[in-house]
Amino acid sequence: MTPHLSQWPRLPCARRETLAKDLGAKTGLEKILASLEQADGLDAMQEVSVALRAHLFIDHVAYHWVDSAGD
Repeated sequence: MTPHLSQWPRLPCARRETLAKDLGAKTGLEKILASLEQADGLDAMQEVSVALRAHLFIDHVAYHWVDSAGD
């Protein structure tokens, strides 16, 4: 059973890599990006960030947003 994405940061690196491979095979980057478009709060953004981090096999990810006015 795949742990909830919020549990991934506490998993050993090898286990995260295994889960990421399994998740990536089932969802792909397109689904992660679609989830990003639908994120409506910080919890949803956290889940997308963790999924993207796992998909890319990296340890850290940051999201920076700038509105159309440049703020």
